[in-house]
Amino acid sequence: MVDAAQLARRLGDVEVVVARTLQHPGLAEALATLPVPAIACDDLYAASATFEECYERIVGRVVDLAAQTGGTVGYVVPGSARLAERTVALLRARGDVAVELVDGPGVLEGIADRLGLDLVEGVAILDASALLASPWSASGTVIVLQAFDAGLAGEVVALAERYGARSVLVHHLGLPDELVRDVDAGSAELERADELTSLVLLDYHHPAQALGELVDVVATLRTACPWDAAQTHASLARHLIEEAYEAVDAIDALDATSDDEAASAHLADELGDVLLQVLMHATIAHERGAFDLAAIAKHQRAKLVRRHPHVFGDAEASSPEDVERRWEAIKATEQSGQAEVPRALPAALRVAKLARRVRAAGRACEVELGSGLAAELAEAALAGVDLEEVLRGVAARLEGALGIDEPRTGELR
Repeated sequence: MVDAAQLARRLGDVEVVVARTLQHPGLAEALATLPVPAIACDDLYAASATFEECYERIVGRVVDLAAQTGGTVGYVVPGSARLAERTVALLRARGDVAVELVDGPGVLEGIADRLGLDLVEGVAILDASALLASPWSASGTVIVLQAFDAGLAGEVVALAERYGARSVLVHHLGLPDELVRDVDAGSAELERADELTSLVLLDYHHPAQALGELVDVVATLRTACPWDAAQTHASLARHLIEEAYEAVDAIDALDATSDDEAASAHLADELGDVLLQVLMHATIAHERGAFDLAAIAKHQRAKLVRRHPHVFGDAEASSPEDVERRWEAIKATEQSGQAEVPRALPAALRVAKLARRVRAAGRACEVELGSGLAAELAEAALAGVDLEEVLRGVAARLEGALGIDEPRTGELR
Protein backbone atom coordinates (compact mmCIF):
# COMPACT_ATOMS: atom_id res chain seq x y z
CA MET A 1 0.00 0.00 0.00
CA VAL A 2 1.06 3.59 -0.64
CA ASP A 3 2.00 5.70 2.41
CA ALA A 4 0.03 8.96 1.84
CA ALA A 5 2.11 11.01 4.30
CA GLN A 6 5.40 9.92 2.77
CA LEU A 7 4.07 10.65 -0.72
CA ALA A 8 3.02 14.16 0.37
CA ARG A 9 6.51 14.86 1.77
CA ARG A 10 8.17 13.77 -1.48
CA LEU A 11 5.84 15.95 -3.56
CA GLY A 12 5.84 19.05 -1.40
CA ASP A 13 7.29 21.43 -4.04
CA VAL A 14 5.62 20.30 -7.25
CA GLU A 15 2.90 22.09 -9.21
CA VAL A 16 1.10 19.01 -10.45
CA VAL A 17 1.41 15.23 -10.10
CA VAL A 18 1.26 12.70 -12.93
CA ALA A 19 0.74 9.04 -12.09
CA ARG A 20 1.65 6.55 -14.80
CA THR A 21 -1.23 4.38 -13.60
CA LEU A 22 -3.70 4.27 -10.74
CA GLN A 23 -3.78 0.48 -11.00
CA HIS A 24 -1.81 0.10 -7.80
CA PRO A 25 -3.00 -0.69 -4.26
CA GLY A 26 -3.85 2.49 -2.34
CA LEU A 27 -2.35 4.94 -4.87
CA ALA A 28 -5.61 6.68 -5.85
CA GLU A 29 -6.49 7.23 -2.20
CA ALA A 30 -3.05 8.63 -1.40
CA LEU A 31 -3.09 11.02 -4.37
CA ALA A 32 -6.50 12.32 -3.30
CA THR A 33 -4.94 13.71 -0.09
CA LEU A 34 -2.40 15.90 -1.94
CA PRO A 35 -2.88 19.69 -2.12
CA VAL A 36 -2.00 19.76 -5.86
CA PRO A 37 -3.81 18.29 -8.88
CA ALA A 38 -3.08 14.64 -9.66
CA ILE A 39 -3.57 13.30 -13.17
CA ALA A 40 -3.43 9.63 -14.13
CA CYS A 41 -2.42 8.19 -17.51
CA ASP A 42 -4.55 5.06 -17.58
CA ASP A 43 -6.59 6.54 -20.43
CA LEU A 44 -3.47 6.59 -22.62
CA TYR A 45 -3.07 2.83 -22.34
CA ALA A 46 -6.48 2.25 -23.88
CA ALA A 47 -5.85 4.86 -26.58
CA SER A 48 -2.49 3.44 -27.70
CA ALA A 49 -1.78 0.56 -30.05
CA THR A 50 1.59 -0.32 -28.49
CA PHE A 51 3.38 0.21 -25.19
CA GLU A 52 5.99 2.39 -26.89
CA GLU A 53 3.25 4.64 -28.27
CA CYS A 54 1.66 4.79 -24.82
CA TYR A 55 4.97 5.65 -23.14
CA GLU A 56 5.61 8.47 -25.60
CA ARG A 57 2.13 9.87 -24.93
CA ILE A 58 2.73 9.74 -21.19
CA VAL A 59 5.98 11.66 -21.60
CA GLY A 60 4.13 14.15 -23.80
CA ARG A 61 1.57 14.70 -21.05
CA VAL A 62 4.30 15.33 -18.47
CA VAL A 63 6.08 17.77 -20.78
CA ASP A 64 2.86 19.63 -21.59
CA LEU A 65 1.94 20.00 -17.92
CA ALA A 66 5.44 21.27 -17.10
CA ALA A 67 5.06 23.92 -19.81
CA GLN A 68 1.58 24.92 -18.63
CA THR A 69 2.51 25.24 -14.95
CA GLY A 70 6.03 26.55 -15.41
CA GLY A 71 7.18 24.45 -12.48
CA THR A 72 8.18 20.96 -11.45
CA VAL A 73 5.98 17.98 -12.25
CA GLY A 74 5.83 15.11 -9.79
CA TYR A 75 5.90 11.79 -11.65
CA VAL A 76 4.77 8.72 -9.70
CA VAL A 77 5.36 5.19 -10.94
CA PRO A 78 4.65 1.83 -9.31
CA GLY A 79 7.92 0.38 -8.07
CA SER A 80 11.34 1.85 -8.75
CA ALA A 81 11.49 4.79 -11.15
CA ARG A 82 15.01 3.69 -12.07
CA LEU A 83 14.39 0.03 -12.91
CA ALA A 84 12.68 -1.18 -16.08
CA GLU A 85 10.81 2.13 -16.40
CA ARG A 86 10.76 3.18 -20.05
CA THR A 87 8.93 6.46 -19.49
CA VAL A 88 11.64 7.65 -17.09
CA ALA A 89 14.31 6.84 -19.67
CA LEU A 90 12.42 8.87 -22.28
CA LEU A 91 12.04 11.82 -19.91
CA ARG A 92 15.72 11.77 -19.05
CA ALA A 93 16.65 11.64 -22.71
CA ARG A 94 14.79 14.91 -23.27
CA GLY A 95 16.51 16.80 -20.47
CA ASP A 96 14.26 19.85 -20.90
CA VAL A 97 11.64 19.31 -18.22
CA ALA A 98 11.81 19.50 -14.41
CA VAL A 99 10.48 16.25 -12.97
CA GLU A 100 10.47 14.90 -9.41
CA LEU A 101 10.54 11.11 -9.67
CA VAL A 102 8.67 9.23 -6.96
CA ASP A 103 8.81 5.48 -6.39
CA GLY A 104 5.78 3.57 -5.34
CA PRO A 105 5.69 0.18 -3.60
CA GLY A 106 6.34 -2.03 -6.60
CA VAL A 107 5.41 -5.48 -7.75
CA LEU A 108 9.07 -6.51 -7.89
CA GLU A 109 9.47 -6.38 -4.14
CA GLY A 110 6.21 -8.26 -3.69
CA ILE A 111 7.21 -10.96 -6.17
CA ALA A 112 10.63 -11.34 -4.59
CA ASP A 113 9.07 -11.71 -1.14
CA ARG A 114 6.34 -14.11 -2.23
CA LEU A 115 8.59 -16.40 -4.31
CA GLY A 116 11.73 -16.07 -2.21
CA LEU A 117 13.82 -14.45 -4.95
CA ASP A 118 16.98 -12.37 -4.62
CA LEU A 119 16.56 -9.55 -7.13
CA VAL A 120 20.33 -9.05 -7.29
CA GLU A 121 21.28 -12.67 -7.84
CA GLY A 122 20.50 -14.06 -11.29
CA VAL A 123 17.14 -12.35 -11.92
CA ALA A 124 16.30 -10.67 -15.23
CA ILE A 125 13.44 -8.17 -15.52
CA LEU A 126 11.75 -7.50 -18.87
CA ASP A 127 8.50 -6.29 -20.36
CA ALA A 128 6.53 -9.12 -21.96
CA SER A 129 6.78 -7.56 -25.42
CA ALA A 130 10.56 -7.15 -25.04
CA LEU A 131 11.03 -10.80 -24.10
CA LEU A 132 8.94 -11.98 -27.04
CA ALA A 133 10.93 -9.76 -29.41
CA SER A 134 14.28 -11.01 -28.03
CA PRO A 135 13.83 -14.41 -26.34
CA TRP A 136 17.62 -14.73 -25.93
CA SER A 137 17.95 -11.51 -23.90
CA ALA A 138 17.38 -13.17 -20.51
CA SER A 139 17.97 -16.47 -18.76
CA GLY A 140 17.55 -18.18 -15.41
CA THR A 141 14.79 -16.50 -13.39
CA VAL A 142 12.91 -13.93 -15.46
CA ILE A 143 10.30 -11.52 -14.08
CA VAL A 144 8.06 -10.56 -16.97
CA LEU A 145 6.15 -7.32 -16.47
CA GLN A 146 3.33 -5.80 -18.52
CA ALA A 147 1.67 -9.11 -19.42
CA PHE A 148 -1.44 -7.03 -19.78
CA ASP A 149 -3.84 -9.30 -21.69
CA ALA A 150 -4.53 -12.98 -22.20
CA GLY A 151 -2.94 -13.11 -25.64
CA LEU A 152 0.35 -11.58 -24.54
CA ALA A 153 0.50 -13.63 -21.34
CA GLY A 154 -0.25 -16.80 -23.29
CA GLU A 155 2.59 -16.10 -25.74
CA VAL A 156 5.04 -15.63 -22.87
CA VAL A 157 3.97 -18.88 -21.21
CA ALA A 158 4.17 -20.74 -24.53
CA LEU A 159 7.70 -19.37 -25.01
CA ALA A 160 8.64 -20.55 -21.53
CA GLU A 161 7.29 -24.03 -22.24
CA ARG A 162 9.29 -24.17 -25.47
CA TYR A 163 12.48 -23.70 -23.45
CA GLY A 164 11.46 -25.95 -20.56
CA ALA A 165 10.75 -23.21 -18.02
CA ARG A 166 8.12 -23.14 -15.28
CA SER A 167 5.69 -20.19 -15.39
CA VAL A 168 4.17 -18.55 -12.32
CA LEU A 169 1.26 -16.15 -12.77
CA VAL A 170 1.31 -13.15 -10.41
CA HIS A 171 -2.01 -11.34 -10.63
CA HIS A 172 -3.24 -8.39 -8.51
CA LEU A 173 -0.52 -8.96 -5.92
CA GLY A 174 -1.48 -7.36 -2.60
CA LEU A 175 -5.15 -6.96 -3.55
CA PRO A 176 -8.05 -9.04 -2.19
CA ASP A 177 -8.33 -11.00 -5.44
CA GLU A 178 -4.61 -11.72 -5.82
CA LEU A 179 -3.60 -14.94 -7.56
CA VAL A 180 -0.14 -16.50 -7.49
CA ARG A 181 0.06 -19.94 -9.08
CA ASP A 182 1.78 -22.08 -11.71
CA VAL A 183 0.20 -21.92 -15.16
CA ASP A 184 0.65 -23.46 -18.58
CA ALA A 185 -0.29 -22.09 -21.99
CA GLY A 186 -3.80 -23.52 -21.69
CA SER A 187 -4.59 -22.28 -18.19
CA ALA A 188 -7.90 -20.45 -17.86
CA GLU A 189 -6.34 -18.08 -15.31
CA LEU A 190 -4.47 -16.33 -18.14
CA GLU A 191 -7.79 -14.80 -19.19
CA ARG A 192 -7.56 -12.58 -16.08
CA ALA A 193 -4.42 -10.84 -17.36
CA ASP A 194 -4.50 -7.04 -17.10
CA GLU A 195 -2.19 -4.12 -16.21
CA LEU A 196 -1.54 -5.68 -12.79
CA THR A 197 -0.43 -9.06 -14.14
CA SER A 198 3.15 -10.33 -14.25
CA LEU A 199 4.73 -13.69 -14.95
CA VAL A 200 7.79 -15.25 -13.37
CA LEU A 201 9.70 -17.76 -15.48
CA LEU A 202 11.85 -20.18 -13.50
CA ASP A 203 14.76 -22.07 -15.11
CA TYR A 204 14.33 -20.27 -18.41
CA HIS A 205 17.16 -21.30 -20.73
CA HIS A 206 17.12 -19.88 -24.25
CA PRO A 207 19.08 -21.13 -27.31
CA ALA A 208 21.86 -18.55 -26.92
CA GLN A 209 22.58 -19.89 -23.46
CA ALA A 210 22.83 -23.45 -24.79
CA LEU A 211 25.22 -22.20 -27.48
CA GLY A 212 27.33 -20.45 -24.85
CA GLU A 213 27.55 -23.66 -22.84
CA LEU A 214 28.68 -25.54 -25.96
CA VAL A 215 31.34 -22.88 -26.59
CA ASP A 216 32.63 -23.49 -23.05
CA VAL A 217 32.82 -27.25 -23.66
CA VAL A 218 34.81 -26.74 -26.88
CA ALA A 219 37.21 -24.39 -25.07
CA THR A 220 37.69 -27.05 -22.37
CA LEU A 221 38.39 -29.72 -24.99
CA ARG A 222 41.09 -27.53 -26.51
CA THR A 223 42.96 -27.56 -23.19
CA ALA A 224 42.10 -30.98 -21.76
CA CYS A 225 41.85 -33.37 -24.74
CA PRO A 226 45.13 -34.24 -26.54
CA TRP A 227 43.38 -34.81 -29.90
CA ASP A 228 41.36 -31.57 -29.83
CA ALA A 229 44.36 -29.59 -28.59
CA ALA A 230 46.45 -30.79 -31.56
CA GLN A 231 43.99 -29.65 -34.24
CA THR A 232 44.54 -26.72 -36.58
CA HIS A 233 42.46 -25.02 -39.24
CA ALA A 234 44.18 -27.18 -41.84
CA SER A 235 43.80 -30.49 -40.01
CA LEU A 236 40.08 -29.88 -39.47
CA ALA A 237 39.32 -28.89 -43.07
CA ARG A 238 38.51 -32.42 -44.24
CA HIS A 239 36.29 -32.97 -41.21
CA LEU A 240 34.25 -29.88 -42.10
CA ILE A 241 33.69 -31.26 -45.60
CA GLU A 242 32.81 -34.72 -44.30
CA GLU A 243 30.37 -33.38 -41.71
CA ALA A 244 28.70 -31.15 -44.30
CA TYR A 245 28.10 -34.11 -46.61
CA GLU A 246 26.78 -36.22 -43.74
CA ALA A 247 24.33 -33.41 -42.95
CA VAL A 248 23.20 -33.42 -46.59
CA ASP A 249 22.62 -37.18 -46.39
CA ALA A 250 20.52 -36.61 -43.26
CA ILE A 251 18.49 -33.99 -45.15
CA ASP A 252 17.88 -36.53 -47.92
CA ALA A 253 16.68 -39.05 -45.36
CA LEU A 254 14.37 -36.45 -43.82
CA ASP A 255 12.90 -35.58 -47.23
CA ALA A 256 12.31 -39.24 -47.93
CA THR A 257 10.53 -39.93 -44.63
CA SER A 258 8.65 -36.64 -44.21
CA ASP A 259 7.89 -36.07 -40.52
CA ASP A 260 9.72 -39.13 -39.19
CA GLU A 261 11.03 -38.27 -35.70
CA ALA A 262 14.10 -40.47 -35.99
CA ALA A 263 15.11 -38.78 -39.24
CA SER A 264 14.64 -35.34 -37.67
CA ALA A 265 16.76 -36.35 -34.68
CA HIS A 266 19.44 -37.65 -37.05
CA LEU A 267 19.49 -34.33 -38.93
CA ALA A 268 19.76 -32.41 -35.65
CA ASP A 269 22.71 -34.59 -34.68
CA GLU A 270 24.51 -34.06 -38.00
CA LEU A 271 23.92 -30.30 -37.92
CA GLY A 272 25.40 -30.35 -34.44
CA ASP A 273 28.55 -31.91 -35.89
CA VAL A 274 28.74 -29.11 -38.48
CA LEU A 275 28.28 -26.54 -35.72
CA LEU A 276 31.08 -28.18 -33.75
CA GLN A 277 33.42 -27.64 -36.68
CA VAL A 278 32.54 -23.94 -36.78
CA LEU A 279 33.11 -23.62 -33.05
CA MET A 280 36.45 -25.43 -33.26
CA HIS A 281 37.67 -23.04 -35.95
CA ALA A 282 36.40 -20.05 -33.98
CA THR A 283 38.15 -21.26 -30.83
CA ILE A 284 41.45 -21.88 -32.64
CA ALA A 285 41.26 -18.41 -34.20
CA HIS A 286 40.50 -16.85 -30.81
CA GLU A 287 43.55 -18.54 -29.31
CA ARG A 288 45.64 -16.92 -32.03
CA GLY A 289 44.05 -13.52 -31.43
CA ALA A 290 42.51 -13.48 -34.91
CA PHE A 291 38.73 -13.60 -34.35
CA ASP A 292 36.13 -15.41 -32.27
CA LEU A 293 32.55 -16.64 -32.51
CA ALA A 294 31.15 -13.20 -31.68
CA ALA A 295 33.17 -11.66 -34.51
CA ILE A 296 31.87 -14.30 -36.91
CA ALA A 297 28.29 -13.61 -35.85
CA LYS A 298 28.67 -9.82 -36.07
CA HIS A 299 30.29 -10.03 -39.49
CA GLN A 300 27.62 -12.41 -40.80
CA ARG A 301 24.80 -10.28 -39.44
CA ALA A 302 26.22 -7.16 -41.07
CA LYS A 303 26.68 -8.99 -44.36
CA LEU A 304 23.13 -10.35 -44.37
CA VAL A 305 21.67 -6.92 -43.64
CA ARG A 306 23.89 -5.32 -46.29
CA ARG A 307 22.99 -7.86 -48.97
CA HIS A 308 19.25 -7.81 -48.27
CA PRO A 309 18.36 -4.14 -48.90
CA HIS A 310 14.87 -5.31 -49.95
CA VAL A 311 14.35 -6.51 -46.36
CA PHE A 312 16.38 -4.05 -44.27
CA GLY A 313 16.34 -1.07 -46.63
CA ASP A 314 14.07 0.55 -49.19
CA ALA A 315 14.97 -1.60 -52.21
CA GLU A 316 12.39 -3.91 -53.78
CA ALA A 317 12.60 -7.52 -54.95
CA SER A 318 9.67 -9.34 -56.52
CA SER A 319 11.25 -12.74 -57.11
CA PRO A 320 14.07 -15.01 -55.94
CA GLU A 321 15.86 -14.14 -59.19
CA ASP A 322 15.81 -10.44 -58.30
CA VAL A 323 17.32 -11.26 -54.91
CA GLU A 324 20.01 -13.42 -56.49
CA ARG A 325 21.00 -10.75 -59.01
CA ARG A 326 21.22 -8.06 -56.34
CA TRP A 327 23.19 -10.36 -54.02
CA GLU A 328 25.80 -11.05 -56.71
CA ALA A 329 26.00 -7.36 -57.66
CA ILE A 330 26.53 -6.27 -54.06
CA LYS A 331 29.04 -9.06 -53.51
CA ALA A 332 31.00 -8.04 -56.61
CA THR A 333 31.09 -4.42 -55.41
CA GLU A 334 32.29 -5.43 -51.96
CA GLN A 335 35.01 -7.64 -53.36
CA SER A 336 36.07 -5.25 -56.16
CA GLY A 337 35.13 -7.78 -58.81
CA GLN A 338 34.08 -11.42 -58.94
CA ALA A 339 35.68 -13.56 -56.26
CA GLU A 340 37.09 -16.88 -57.42
CA VAL A 341 34.79 -19.86 -57.16
CA PRO A 342 36.74 -22.50 -55.18
CA ARG A 343 38.30 -25.02 -57.54
CA ALA A 344 38.08 -27.66 -54.82
CA LEU A 345 34.29 -27.73 -55.14
CA PRO A 346 32.82 -30.85 -56.79
CA ALA A 347 32.40 -30.14 -60.50
CA ALA A 348 28.60 -30.05 -60.44
CA LEU A 349 28.55 -27.56 -57.54
CA ARG A 350 31.22 -25.38 -59.16
CA VAL A 351 29.37 -25.30 -62.49
CA ALA A 352 26.12 -24.44 -60.70
CA LYS A 353 27.75 -21.57 -58.78
CA LEU A 354 29.42 -20.16 -61.89
CA ALA A 355 26.16 -20.51 -63.83
CA ARG A 356 24.31 -18.52 -61.17
CA ARG A 357 26.85 -15.72 -61.49
CA VAL A 358 26.62 -15.73 -65.27
CA ARG A 359 22.82 -15.59 -65.09
CA ALA A 360 22.93 -12.78 -62.54
CA ALA A 361 25.28 -10.83 -64.82
CA GLY A 362 22.91 -11.33 -67.76
CA ARG A 363 25.62 -12.97 -69.84
CA ALA A 364 24.20 -16.46 -70.38
CA CYS A 365 23.83 -15.86 -74.10
CA GLU A 366 27.56 -15.15 -74.42
CA VAL A 367 28.65 -18.61 -73.27
CA GLU A 368 29.83 -21.00 -76.00
CA LEU A 369 28.31 -24.33 -74.98
CA GLY A 370 29.59 -26.62 -77.72
CA SER A 371 27.73 -29.88 -78.19
CA GLY A 372 27.17 -33.22 -76.49
CA LEU A 373 26.27 -34.16 -72.96
CA ALA A 374 28.52 -31.53 -71.38
CA ALA A 375 26.79 -28.82 -73.41
CA GLU A 376 23.37 -30.06 -72.30
CA LEU A 377 24.48 -30.00 -68.67
CA ALA A 378 25.87 -26.49 -69.07
CA GLU A 379 22.68 -25.31 -70.73
CA ALA A 380 20.64 -26.82 -67.90
CA ALA A 381 22.82 -25.10 -65.30
CA LEU A 382 22.43 -21.74 -67.05
CA ALA A 383 18.67 -22.32 -67.05
CA GLY A 384 18.74 -22.73 -63.27
CA VAL A 385 18.65 -26.51 -62.95
CA ASP A 386 20.38 -27.82 -59.80
CA LEU A 387 22.90 -30.21 -61.38
CA GLU A 388 24.01 -31.57 -58.03
CA GLU A 389 20.47 -32.55 -57.11
CA VAL A 390 19.86 -34.06 -60.54
CA LEU A 391 23.04 -36.15 -60.39
CA ARG A 392 22.28 -37.20 -56.82
CA GLY A 393 18.91 -38.42 -58.08
CA VAL A 394 20.63 -40.40 -60.83
CA ALA A 395 23.01 -41.91 -58.29
CA ALA A 396 20.09 -42.88 -56.08
CA ARG A 397 18.41 -44.69 -58.99
CA LEU A 398 21.66 -46.52 -59.72
CA GLU A 399 21.85 -47.51 -56.06
CA GLY A 400 18.30 -48.77 -56.32
CA ALA A 401 19.25 -50.92 -59.30
CA LEU A 402 21.98 -52.47 -57.18
CA GLY A 403 19.60 -52.94 -54.25
CA ILE A 404 21.57 -50.50 -52.11
CA ASP A 405 18.80 -48.04 -51.33
CA GLU A 406 15.43 -46.79 -52.44
CA PRO A 407 15.78 -44.57 -55.52
CA ARG A 408 15.21 -40.84 -55.27
CA THR A 409 13.52 -38.93 -58.03
CA GLY A 410 15.45 -36.40 -60.07
CA GLU A 411 15.46 -35.46 -63.71
CA LEU A 412 17.06 -32.99 -66.05
CA ARG A 413 14.54 -30.31 -66.87
